[in-house]
Amino acid sequence: MNAAVHEAVIANDNNSNIAVAVDGTWHKIGYSSLNGVVCATSVENGKVIDFEALTKYCSSCKEKDLLKKCLHGRTQNPNESFNKCIWERIPKTVFVGIETLKFGVMDAVICFNDGYVSRIKVFEALGIKSGYNTGVPYL
Repeated sequence: MNAAVHEAVIANDNNSNIAVAVDGTWHKIGYSSLNGVVCATSVENGKVIDFEALTKYCSSCKEKDLLKKCLHGRTQNPNESFNKCIWERIPKTVFVGIETLKFGVMDAVICFNDGYVSRIKVFEALGIKSGYNTGVPYL
């Protein structure tokens, strides 16, 4: 995410006062959901620059802000696309803990910002070696 922030600042003439679109998504529709995610997406490059995984047991969930969406010529709102990435990783049919939710969101951020091949770099940083068919030619 630091690279996405740096990229957005550069696109904004090195001004760190960048425009963001903020969106939230909950694990289930309605008020019965226990988990959710709020993300900030750069208006300049459409990449996720920050997120927060929330639970109803978290005191910061008590505050509600108005959330804006912005298309900027794209066919799908970047926030909606990112929300889809999150819930592809975390099943909506079962309860997950906050740590599982955070891990799923971090994976979604990595893949949303830099593509699925960026997972290989994370695995290598963790000491997990890539197999022959992992996609090494794409690095």
